[in-house]
Amino acid sequence: MAGRGVLFAIGDGDVAALLGADGHAEVVKYVKGTIQERWEKDFVAETDKAWYAIHMCVAGSAALDESEAPESRAIFGSATLTTEDDRTVAFTPADEVAATAAALAAIDSDALRAQYDLIDPETYAWADLSDDDFKYTWVYFEAARNLWQKAADAGRAVIFTVDH
Repeated sequence: MAGRGVLFAIGDGDVAALLGADGHAEVVKYVKGTIQERWEKDFVAETDKAWYAIHMCVAGSAALDESEAPESRAIFGSATLTTEDDRTVAFTPADEVAATAAALAAIDSDALRAQYDLIDPETYAWADLSDDDFKYTWVYFEAARNLWQKAADAGRAVIFTVDH
């Protein structure tokens, strides 16, 4: 189903393949045919459609921004590899992952909720803002936060991918 995001912690070989890919089609082919097929359970965090609220909470914007703030990289990373044909693949190199993991570790439920409550309902695409939607967002935020920490501990880069 469209709109379901996934974070992957990837090693040096995957990074080299993705950064060496020649355009959108090669990036997507590698992600689908290699990274998703391999599905390293310990280095994957599904975000379902909560990625959108998570991004809005940590980045303060619905825009696909490449931000310098470590927490802002939680979803859209620090670089966009592709965002064509309704497919986004965002990338954060391994040397930036620890800072993002630390920034996300500092965000508790109350802090995320405070940011969630600032989301403009007119720009929120997936559901109505509600207590239930926040709980859903928090569950996936925790999964994302854990993935970032595992990536930091393993010295891996992180990609986010979503069809939208």
